[in-house]
Amino acid sequence: MRDLLFKKPVFHDGLNITVRNGDAWSSLILGEKVVLRQTDGEIYNTGTVILTHRTRIDKLPDCWLKFENDPACTTKDGLKETLNQLYGEWGPTLTVIFFDVDLTPEIEDEITQLALNFDSDFLDHTLSSESPASDRDHQGNTNHSV
Repeated sequence: MRDLLFKKPVFHDGLNITVRNGDAWSSLILGEKVVLRQTDGEIYNTGTVILTHRTRIDKLPDCWLKFENDPACTTKDGLKETLNQLYGEWGPTLTVIFFDVDLTPEIEDEITQLALNFDSDFLDHTLSSESPASDRDHQGNTNHSV
């Protein structure tokens, strides 16, 4: 798994993009998992690559920028300023990485745990309860014949 470094690890639940200088990141493939890591080394989460697209800043569709993970980069002017701060000299080729972030794994884990507990509790109750009346003879003894 490759590490994607972020100075500001702010992500949307679901679709995100990040814009990187050059084309080194264009080799990511659909479905590849990436580690979303803060530049100080702290791991934030993981993401799943949806698409990479090589482009120039003047060809970058404005509508894509609403999915930019960094709020400062949701306009071309903001993106240019951030690229200047991060890279100094950059371009002309940029790689846009589209990736999915699931910010709710705790909820899914909790739902799974609740489901497992329900099944376990249900099974425990069923196994520990008396046999139904239809399985008993007229004296109340359980009929174990097959």
